[in-house]
Amino acid sequence: MSWSLPALAAALITQANPVMIPASNGTTCPGGTSYAGAGYCKVRGNVQYFPAQNGTTCPGGSSYAGAGYCKVR
Repeated sequence: MSWSLPALAAALITQANPVMIPASNGTTCPGGTSYAGAGYCKVRGNVQYFPAQNGTTCPGGSSYAGAGYCKVR
């Protein structure tokens, strides 16, 4: 598969943009993130976050990160 220059640039820009997840209780962010303002947390590194069940319950292969989120590396 060959990439056109605009498609390659768009892919690189998308990867460079930080992922944002909603903060809990307005400004509370899980570990590995930082508060970015406007009710959002900025994810640092290559970590995926998703809401925990019943507040703190996370499935196998993930760990509780705080603020109601589980994380997967």
